[in-house]
Amino acid sequence: MADTNTIRHLRDPWSILGRIKHPLSKLRRLARKAISVLRSQYKTIAIDPPIIGYIAGASGKMQKRALITYVACPLYQSPDDLKRAAHSNFSQSVEIARAFNRLGYIVDVVDLRDHVFIPSVHYDVLFGMDYNFERLASYLDKKTKKIYYGTGADWAYENAAEQARSEMLIARRGIQLSPRHLKEHKWAELADSVIVIGNQVTLDTYQQRNPRLYVIDNSVLSKISLPDLDHKDFGLARQNFLWMGNTGLLRRGLDMVLDAFVHLHDVNLWVCGPLEREAESAFVRAYRHELFHVPNIHPLGWIDVYSKTFQELTDMCAFVIYASCTEGMSGSVLNCMARGLIPLISRDVGIDTDGIGVTFAQDSVDVIQQVVRDMVALSPDVLRRIAQEVYWQACTRYSLESFSQNIERILRAILG
Repeated sequence: MADTNTIRHLRDPWSILGRIKHPLSKLRRLARKAISVLRSQYKTIAIDPPIIGYIAGASGKMQKRALITYVACPLYQSPDDLKRAAHSNFSQSVEIARAFNRLGYIVDVVDLRDHVFIPSVHYDVLFGMDYNFERLASYLDKKTKKIYYGTGADWAYENAAEQARSEMLIARRGIQLSPRHLKEHKWAELADSVIVIGNQVTLDTYQQRNPRLYVIDNSVLSKISLPDLDHKDFGLARQNFLWMGNTGLLRRGLDMVLDAFVHLHDVNLWVCGPLEREAESAFVRAYRHELFHVPNIHPLGWIDVYSKTFQELTDMCAFVIYASCTEGMSGSVLNCMARGLIPLISRDVGIDTDGIGVTFAQDSVDVIQQVVRDMVALSPDVLRRIAQEVYWQACTRYSLESFSQNIERILRAILG
């Protein structure tokens, strides 16, 4: 079990000491931003050039050509670099290209931020996402099959879900935080088929856009250290819960989790996320008391999943708790599952918890509190058994190897 005294906590930026350090940190951020703006005036954003004629995954003759617009930089990286990637989409991008190769396609890969590339040859397939998917499709023949790749829920569903969470927070606490608002688009309707990362919940958000839908599981980062569940003290670990998420603390449900744990004095919540980012300052200010002045809530900020701190936290905790209102399939939860943490999640996290965790019956503070109490009441032996099953699923169903097999199977079904 980790020594909690060795884990660095964030200070209240509005405390006396925080007010001294906070302006200095803000000045540093402003200086970095000013330098970035100046550089941008003289230098364009570095975007990896297109990969033309990728055939690394070939296993036979290739007589067709596919154009992918997704993440290009991973195809320039070494296998060792890919294993230490910060996001699963790096390794998945390579596996998508290789799956096309195995199906007989020479592949050209264009970064989704590359708005300059114009196709000059015929493509049998266009695969990708975002604005670049629509832009490139406009240059291609009508016979080109178009496959849209949805890595989150449908845009209209996301907007409605985030607006609802904002209104819930106003009703519950009188706190008003502006939700993100995605721009309307027709990317899914433009496609012949849509592949969605997530589960059936995520897939259902696209039903009104396109009837030809396929769902695929996300994958864990393969180089996360292995847990020692046989020797883990679940008697102590069941008192510790980890929240880990990315930007967008409101839509990720941190507000509800904090409101729940304020009244759960006998258990600890460890908060790992972008608490120091300027974009989250309104949220952090609104939840200043809960984050920095409640003894059982521990704000840690951003944590690298390859770090010793992440290993210590996941050794210390038995659960990952996450109440997002919109996801594809949360990579942060899957990475915690790869360390044996039992997922306690909202339905929109996009992960099936049958036999390996709990999906909240309703997104509310009361439900979260009851689930936490129920989990703490389980015996260490029961928790160990569940954690072992969680870890097994992370290593099998949610492995990169499974993703590779699934994307090939789906592409084969779409392309015939």
